[in-house]
Amino acid sequence: MEGLWRGGNLGRCDMKSFFTHLECLSCGKVYPKGEYYLCPSCNGFLDPKYDYDGIADEFDPKELPFRVHSIWKWFEFLPIEEERNVVTLGEGDTPLIRCRRINEEVGMRNLYLKDETVNPTGSLKDRSTSVNVSVAKELGVETVAIISTGNAAASLAAYAARGGLKAVVMVPETTPEGKVVQALVHGALVLKVRAKSMSEFYWLYREACSKFGWMDSIGGINPYRNEGKKTYAYELSEAFRWDPPEWFIIPMAGGNALIAAWKGFKELISLGLISRTPKLVGVQPKECAATVKAFRDGKDVAEPVSPGQTIVTSLVVPNPGPKSSLVLKAIRESEGTCDDPSDDEVLDAMRLLAKEGVFSEPGGAISLAAAKRLVDQGVIDPSDRVVCLITGSGFKDIKSVEMILKKPLIIHPTLESLEKALREPAF
Repeated sequence: MEGLWRGGNLGRCDMKSFFTHLECLSCGKVYPKGEYYLCPSCNGFLDPKYDYDGIADEFDPKELPFRVHSIWKWFEFLPIEEERNVVTLGEGDTPLIRCRRINEEVGMRNLYLKDETVNPTGSLKDRSTSVNVSVAKELGVETVAIISTGNAAASLAAYAARGGLKAVVMVPETTPEGKVVQALVHGALVLKVRAKSMSEFYWLYREACSKFGWMDSIGGINPYRNEGKKTYAYELSEAFRWDPPEWFIIPMAGGNALIAAWKGFKELISLGLISRTPKLVGVQPKECAATVKAFRDGKDVAEPVSPGQTIVTSLVVPNPGPKSSLVLKAIRESEGTCDDPSDDEVLDAMRLLAKEGVFSEPGGAISLAAAKRLVDQGVIDPSDRVVCLITGSGFKDIKSVEMILKKPLIIHPTLESLEKALREPAF
């Protein structure tokens, strides 16, 4: 890349790494940077740590406007030691849109959209993938791998291509090729696995990563990926002049995006840049809401659920596993809440977003559906500043988008026919 300052003057840039180690969130054991996933001692989750005193001495927020418009303007907060290893496509620094038409329709005054649809491959996954592939490059890894049929696969393939790495994507045999077309375009090896069960499928993936030295890029265990996602916490804080919004509403599958946001806000508090965090809201579809149920039941870990049919396929995780404990802790510590909109409410939110000029997949629009519900329930005050995370583009799920559309009208080449069509509503 040309350097992390606008203009790309590497000689003046002198960006310094403050990454120090990986630390187990369960037993506290410390490990150097490397291909670690879960703690070798207790199987706990590993968290990248930094020299925050060093960052406090060196980091100057006034320099931010002069840095590149991507997640890498926050280089000091990311686990890369040398700038030359950064693999980027310009991800992050996405628009924060203050709603006008939606505010009027839902009775809110300060609703904002954090629009991740404009990322290079169309979703917020690009933030985490940029960091993941950059770490892989720094460690000398040749191949990165993932199990995914959607946004994560497309993102990994694109960034691996950009960084000169190989990418392997494993999907169940029944997965339509259209689901992995982006990964195929970028040259990933896409393998359809004919397995008798999902446990057999996952066993093959884990064994392959171990045997062939592939970097496991699954967000639930890769300790580096979430570091990219925490940058939207920094961006929101900067955009609101270091006075974060009252609420930040985040779609959840396993909940990594919410955990990342929580870490980002807490880092800024530790540096004295902000004085509080937003209240975090985790949102899952009604037909598959294991973490939401655990929150409402007062439990510390989500239990598996049997999923029903839903259009919000990108958020279907029947068993969030032990990491759900971190999600629930973050929501409760932030004094936030959870919600589980129905498919009809998500479709309505997609229509509203379209009126604001934002083309969202169901998994992104669900955050707006939750905002509307929580205002109606009196949980969110209509005057509160609320940010909805719109995670991915509608291009990712055209079939669901078609559900909110009318068919194009066919008219005759007459003014009478045209005038009749013009009286028809667009939605």
